[in-house]
Amino acid sequence: MGKFVTVRLGNEQYGVPIENVQSIETIKPITRIPGTPAFVKGVMNLRGTVLGVVDLGYLFGLKPNELNEDTRIVIVNGDDDTVGWLVDAADNVVDIEDKDIQPASEDNEFLLGLAKRNDDVLAILDLSCVLNNSRNQIRSGYPVSV
Repeated sequence: MGKFVTVRLGNEQYGVPIENVQSIETIKPITRIPGTPAFVKGVMNLRGTVLGVVDLGYLFGLKPNELNEDTRIVIVNGDDDTVGWLVDAADNVVDIEDKDIQPASEDNEFLLGLAKRNDDVLAILDLSCVLNNSRNQIRSGYPVSV
């Protein structure tokens, strides 16, 4: 299947297709935008470009991200969007072969599949689905925080 950047949310590992990762950043100042959904942390200035920052774990229903020295913002490029995903850590790049990937259950729209890696499982994210879902929730008036 290809190369993936591994990101950690809590104790779980996720894979993001490397071709969609623009960069991995340490925490930068984030400006909160009132009236946006709670999973939208705000916006940041990345080398002169203003980008939205989403707490990926919070979007997935996990507890809000606590910032520490391992926290990263993974800048991902979708079809129409470039956005920052706040994650607990971005660990490394792995190469995953098709034979090592099993389909994800149909009830999990965010995943393309599950990859076996040694004794671990890496959940492969469906980038376009994650971006579309967050965009749709913003438009539909997802619960907001001020």
